[in-house]
Amino acid sequence: MLTLRRLENQDRISVDVSAQPGTPDASSANWEIDGTQPWLFTFDATDKLWGYSPDQGPHSVGTAPAANAFTSIGIHGGWAGIPEPFLQALPTKSRDVYDKWRASQDTAAP
Repeated sequence: MLTLRRLENQDRISVDVSAQPGTPDASSANWEIDGTQPWLFTFDATDKLWGYSPDQGPHSVGTAPAANAFTSIGIHGGWAGIPEPFLQALPTKSRDVYDKWRASQDTAAP
C-alpha cells in the first residue's frame, strides 16, 4: 500500500509504503520527497514499488517483509525488473543511465 501525505506548512510529501495491512510483520518504509516537483510511482506484478522524484531520482522498495529495503537506482544497478512503462516515463537523463547500466550488463555476460 502506498500512502502520500503533504506535510503541513511544507512543500514536502511523506511517502509510506507497506505490505497489505493485517499481514504478520507487514514491512514498511518511508521517506520524503519535494512536493513542488513532479513525481511518479507504480507497482509491478510482484508488488514492488518503483518511484521517481527529482530529489530522490529513480528508486524502488520491496513490499514483502523479507525485502522492503529502499534502493536508489543508478549506474551500479537496481534496474533489474523495472516495468517498461515506468522506464519510458522517466526523464531522459535517467533513461540514459539505464542504457549505460544495460550496456554494462551486456558486456559482463560470459
